Amino acid sequence: MVVSKKHFPPGTLVYTGNYKDEPFEIEIYSYNEADYTLSQSNEFGEVIPLLERDDTFKWVNVIGLSHVNGLDQIAKYFAVDNLVMEDVVHVSQRSKVEHHEDYLFGIFKMSYVGSDDEIYHEHVSMLLKESVVVTFQERHEDVFGEIRSRIKENRGQIRKRNSEYLFYALLDAIVDHQLEVMNFIKVEVDDLERAIIDEDDSQVENLYDMRKELLVLKNAVIPMEEILESLLSDRNVRFSADTKRYLRDIEDHVSHLKDSVLLYREIVLTLFETHQTNVSNHMNKVMTTLTIFSAMFIPLSFLAGVFGMNFKYMPGLEMTNAFVYFTGFCVMTVVSMLIFFKKNNWF
Repeated sequence: MVVSKKHFPPGTLVYTGNYKDEPFEIEIYSYNEADYTLSQSNEFGEVIPLLERDDTFKWVNVIGLSHVNGLDQIAKYFAVDNLVMEDVVHVSQRSKVEHHEDYLFGIFKMSYVGSDDEIYHEHVSMLLKESVVVTFQERHEDVFGEIRSRIKENRGQIRKRNSEYLFYALLDAIVDHQLEVMNFIKVEVDDLERAIIDEDDSQVENLYDMRKELLVLKNAVIPMEEILESLLSDRNVRFSADTKRYLRDIEDHVSHLKDSVLLYREIVLTLFETHQTNVSNHMNKVMTTLTIFSAMFIPLSFLAGVFGMNFKYMPGLEMTNAFVYFTGFCVMTVVSMLIFFKKNNWF
């Protein structure tokens, strides 16, 4: 159940998401070019000694946003404003970046395809200080597995670079998995398109799901343009020119992703219209069939009414084969009407 914040004063830590059963965990990667150390704990006090090292860069990953007491300890240690921490646990907060005196704070929407082939959307926050990057996420499953592997195996440049490069790498992982989600949606929508064209109504519910997923992804991607514009601004002195070069690569990915989201959103809307047209055409066919049957019975009903009148003297009543002639005339009438309808392409 989503918790409302309307009864709490500003700066109050109230988690508003759905993942309240996730256990609280802190994992810290302390690394330099020569070595790295990984520490995991459920108590923030146990990992503070690792944070005190001044010869390494640190990545602090906090899992479980419903544990506000643990988050409060972290906020006090890093001197993070309560209003910032309020945004950390407010999962409906729009993606953004804020430039503070001692740190850079960003909110992003992490989307990924889970191990069960379901799409997950998660609220993730990132805090960049001089030698530390702190990430806050809702679930244990995330998109940062490749970052962890690169730190452990000393692949790429991540252990040769500083914390601003780590911030870039984490942001790049978020965007890359949004692209992966978009590719997953493309395959699903293409399958749905074939089903809709074949008038398979069993897939309509999946079409609604894809429409919702695209809307959520759109809300995650659109603010990224504004975020990257702020990060690439000349006023942003927290990133070096070299790191900004990598951020421009993310900007290209975001631009491509935005175009794909908008394109497939239009395709889904078109498929909805196609489905509605199919339903309407099917109903028209049914009504056409019913109308033809009704039209055929109009003259038959008329004939039955005429010859069913209680007159004493009715032509043909005394004839031996009167019923056969009447039946034959009715059949000829029906056949003539069907030929007329077919000739005029009425069915």
